[in-house]
Amino acid sequence: MAKELKKKNIFIFQHYTDPFEISSMSNSMFNKNMDFNRSGEDFDNALIISKEIRKFGLAFRNSVWDASGQEALRKGQLAMMYTGSWGVSNLMSWVPEMEGMWRATELPLSLSGYQGGAAAGIVNTSKNKDLAWEYIQSITNLLNPSMDKSKQQYLGGQDLIPLINQSVNNSSSLYPSPIDNDLDNIWNRRVIMMIESDNSDAIDLKKTGEFIELFTEADRTRLAKFIQP
Repeated sequence: MAKELKKKNIFIFQHYTDPFEISSMSNSMFNKNMDFNRSGEDFDNALIISKEIRKFGLAFRNSVWDASGQEALRKGQLAMMYTGSWGVSNLMSWVPEMEGMWRATELPLSLSGYQGGAAAGIVNTSKNKDLAWEYIQSITNLLNPSMDKSKQQYLGGQDLIPLINQSVNNSSSLYPSPIDNDLDNIWNRRVIMMIESDNSDAIDLKKTGEFIELFTEADRTRLAKFIQP
């Protein structure tokens, strides 16, 4: 698809790292045992696709968060973007004249994840779990989710709620930890290094996992003490 659209100067990737960003929406840096979690078939595919995007120049190489990216949206040069459900508001602001022309769908590669937002939880030692759960339901509209009619109208009448519920209910591998944010820059640098490398994909992914586990060994050991078996 990307190769065919490029012939018309239309892109579906902002950067050649997009496949890794999509895969990372579904997999936190570490699993529940604090082992490196960004490996396996999804990331193998992400690396292969990213290298193809770079090789054939299939990335627009600018972001929708920049003026040039938003201009590309207006001109129809950028035909796809990856965002949370809140991204509809951004499109409404950036390209209001394109009302009815956009639709939302699930992530490619059979992935399901999140991007941004807030989370609420109940501590294991709470003595009022039932009351806490009622409160969480009330602040998140879990029982009666709704979608702003203006957003639905912008998407040509599409209601995002079924799509969001489908994504939320899919199994994922998300186990946030306090050191995730500190590792973002390291992960991003390693991603670029792997994509630009001529080494074996499997070797590069293995080395990245080993590097991050070694770099965080002391922190992960301390955190493991607070994880329920």
